[in-house]
This record gives sequence, structure tokens and C-alpha cells, in this order.
Amino acid sequence: MSDIAINDAVNTKDDNGEDTDWAAAKAAYENLKTTKKPRPPKPQHAVTIAVSSRTLFNMVKERKIYEEEGLERYVAYQQQHEDEPLKPGVAFPFVKALMTVNARLRDLYPDSEELFDIVLMTNNHAQVGVRLINSINHYDLTIERFCMTGGESPIGYLKAYMTNLYLSKDSEKVQEAIEEGIAAATMFTTNMENPLSDTQLRVAFDGDAVLFSDESEIIVKKHGLDTFFQHEKEFENKPLAQLQRKFYVKNERINCPVRTYLVTARSAASSGARVLKTLRSWGLEIDEALFLAGAPKGPLLEKIRPHIFFDDQMFHIEGAQELGTIAAHVPYGIGQRESTVNMLHYPSDMMRGKTVIITGANSGIGKATALELVKLQARVIMACRDQQRAEDAAQEIRAEAGSDQGEIVIKRLDLASLQSVHSFCEEIIKEESRIDVLINNARDLPMPLHQKRRTVSRCSLGSTPGSFLLTHLLLDLLKKSAPTPGGDRRDRERPDPRDRRTNLGRHVKISLLAKPLFNLASWAFFKSPLEGAQTSIFLACSPDVEGVQGKCFANCKEEELLPKATDEEVARKLWDISEIM
Repeated sequence: MSDIAINDAVNTKDDNGEDTDWAAAKAAYENLKTTKKPRPPKPQHAVTIAVSSRTLFNMVKERKIYEEEGLERYVAYQQQHEDEPLKPGVAFPFVKALMTVNARLRDLYPDSEELFDIVLMTNNHAQVGVRLINSINHYDLTIERFCMTGGESPIGYLKAYMTNLYLSKDSEKVQEAIEEGIAAATMFTTNMENPLSDTQLRVAFDGDAVLFSDESEIIVKKHGLDTFFQHEKEFENKPLAQLQRKFYVKNERINCPVRTYLVTARSAASSGARVLKTLRSWGLEIDEALFLAGAPKGPLLEKIRPHIFFDDQMFHIEGAQELGTIAAHVPYGIGQRESTVNMLHYPSDMMRGKTVIITGANSGIGKATALELVKLQARVIMACRDQQRAEDAAQEIRAEAGSDQGEIVIKRLDLASLQSVHSFCEEIIKEESRIDVLINNARDLPMPLHQKRRTVSRCSLGSTPGSFLLTHLLLDLLKKSAPTPGGDRRDRERPDPRDRRTNLGRHVKISLLAKPLFNLASWAFFKSPLEGAQTSIFLACSPDVEGVQGKCFANCKEEELLPKATDEEVARKLWDISEIM
């Protein structure tokens, strides 16, 4: 069929223009030569999933070249390595499983249309497309539709490609897509690799802002738990407002290549009937429904081993990551819109020439602080207990920090071992001429006995011998960079830790009965790692606190302490005891 014939077909569309568009596309496609792969375009009722090139393939090395050496060198490198397949990325197992589903359905139902259509959506230059195409062919992936925007945001093309779901590692682009009314999620790499099924696609969903709307979360935050329970009872037979997220209906129960899991923090007793009836009213079949009543999702996800897990809360995403589950964050709902913390903004070179040590910088607040300071061109020394996790975190920080970023140095430090603290400080004093900022982020919380190190006994929440020794040994080095004779305020003030949401709680003993309430309270009232990092960033960067010593800060403001906390005699006793330890 000629291009004119195609245009004529399109111009004859009636009120149902979409049907005519698909008819024209299919008619044009009939004259194409046959290939081994299933031929596009997608069927009318297929689910279109757009994936970015950095989620489909591991392009950390290539991105580093782009950020450090510029676009021309990046394109040249890609052209020089066109015949070298890119390594699989975080979305690769999910996409591969989609291909398996399509192939299986064609075998089982020859007349059935394929259910999934994958589009590669990237802001890469078109010249990079050759390597992407070669990589796709190398792995025998059925991806025929590409969108390469040459540096421009691809979000504006999502609707034109009739996208149902967009997956990316760029959280800003994901937010743009959601604002355009398209379901989207930010994908995260895992700390370990778990074997996944190669015969069945397994997808797990959160129950509220991912599968449903965030009505329930709004009620909990604004009116409390009692009102939430009443709301669940009153609206048992009313489906929640549906998100843009669309799912296909499974027509067969036997030998189905797709298995779906509802993994929700809700309680089955209070809202289980409503959830299941809502799904029934949509014509959706969830194979397994797991109501956790606030309990952690990570252990169950480790058992399920889904190809992808969608959730709107980073707490669950981080828990899934730690146990090897591929997770995707959906930034939708009240939890994403509300924040009592104002994000700080400093000149991009604010910390250039400054050296900062951050303990526990491989996750949570420490990682968020490191990222923001690297963006401000600081030289950040990540002092971490786990070398591999630190390297993984550093790689992610470099990828996210942008082109003008500071240097990252990884050093091993276990604050539970005084020997490790001494070794770390000896190395720092030998290698560094000055330290501008020391952020004692890692906390000496109670830990399981098997994780204790010799010379440090079990200590209370407020006792921090490791951090004390670290600061004491580095004090002279810190004084060299002090702006005033009184010493650098940055080695003394520690942000108030009481309202931060991190993974430190895994070592705190909480009764089984209290855990659901603790988890719910955590997400209702605690800050995200980035929000929690703001005070650390403020103390490291702001000229407003130059010369300030011996104070406690929270939410980037000085807090008034109780008289007991400023008692000179008590302070001296604590100092003497800490020196002995």
C-alpha cells in the first residue's frame, strides 16, 4: 500500500477515529516483509509499555563518559562499540518476561492478539540508536518502536505512542509523565540478584496509590485511624477512584503465563472485603492477595520473586531492594504531595574545594546527604561498613549527580569496632591535609549480638562511643579548616535524628503487636531520607551557622534544649566516660 493510500485511509475516519487509525496501520503493515519476530504495530487492546534505554540496559559506564567528557565523546564511544551488546539493565527481566507472555499466548491461542507492546523511549541521540538496536537483536527482544529525542525530553511523545505505562530511572521524567496523566514509575537497582521465573511473568502491586487512588491515605493523615476504619466500612461496595494504571483481564485460569499479586499494607479485617470487591467490579483477577496490616513487605516479596513490584512509598521500595526485589516507585498520592520540609537550594559550586566525611553514606539519609553535597561539587568521603553496598551507592550517586559533580572516595569504617575507627582515622590523617566537614550520620543503635565487634559492648540509644572516638581522633584535622579560633561548628552539631525515616529500625526490638502501628506511624509522620538530610546539608553549607558551637538543630533551625542537656557537669562526666570507652 502506498503512502497516499495510507493517508486516504486515515482521512476516512469516523467518530471512532481510533479504530480507523488502527485499521490503517494494520493495512499498511500487511505489505511488509515477514520477519522472525512478531510484527508491529500493536493490537488495539494491547498494553503499551515505554521503557527508557537506561532501564532496559546497564549504561552506567556510558553515562559517566557523557557526564565527564561530553556529548561528542559519548556518541563517538557508542559508535565505536556498536557491535558490543549493552549489558541487561534493571527492567530487562521484566521486558524479557513480557516477551515470554506474548510468545506463550500465541502458542496457546493462535488467533489471540499479543498483549504487550514495548517501546524504547530515550533522549539519546539517533546515532546511538545503532548500538541500541544491535543490543535488542542480540537478546532477541521484540522491540520495534523507538523514540530517540536527541537530548530533548521524550515525555511529550508518550501519548502519541499511546503509552499505558512508562518506566525510567529518572524520577523527574516519571513525575512529568504522571502530570501528563500517564502511569509511570521510577525503577531502582537491587542490592542482590534473585533468580526469576522464565516461564511466568510475576507482577506485584501495592494496594492504595498504585492500584487504587490515595483516598485511604488522605483519611489517615487528616482524620486519624478511627475515621479510616469507618470510611472502609461505609464505602465497602463503592470502587475507589481508578488510577490511569490499566490492566488486562485474564481469560484463562489454566496455564496462564501471568501471575499477579496484591501486596498491601491494609488490614484484611478492616478493608479486605472492599479491596477484593473493587477488583471484582473491575473484572480483574488477582491471583494472590496479601494483607500485611502494616508489616514489612520485603520478606514476602523475597518469596514471591516478582519481575517488578510497584509501590508508592519509598520505605517499601528500599525494603524490597535490600532483599533483591526489582522495585518501581510510583510518585502518586498524598504521601508524595505533602512535605513539611523546605528543600534547600545553594549555588552549584557551593562546596567546591571542600572535603566532607559522611559515616553510613551508603543508604538512607547518609546517601541522600552525599548525593546533594556531590551535586554541590564537594569531595565526599563515604565512610561505610559494607564496601560493596558503598560502591553500589557511589555508582548511583555519580549517575544522578549530573555533569558538574564532586569527587567520591570510599573508605571502610565500622563504628562498632574501635579498631576499625583507629585504622580509618590513621588513614585519613595520613592522606588528607584537612577535613572541612564531618557528618556523624551513622548511629550506634542497638544491634543483634552476632553483629557486635570486639571492644564495644552493648550500648544505649544515646551512647555513641564509635562516633565520639572518630570525632576525637579527627579533631585536629578539623581545626585546620575552622573559620574561627573556636573550632569548626561542623564537627560538633548533629541533626536531630528522631523524625527521620530510614532502615535503621531493622535493629530495634519492637513487639509483633506494635510493629503494624509503628510502620503506619512511620509513613504518616516521618520524613523521607532527602527531607531528613536537609539539616545536615544546611549545617555543612550555610554561612549562617559559622562559629556556632554546641547547639542542636532540627528542620534547619536551632532547637532549645532542656537544662539537663546543657548541664556542664553532666557533659564533663559523659566526656570522661566516653574517653575511657
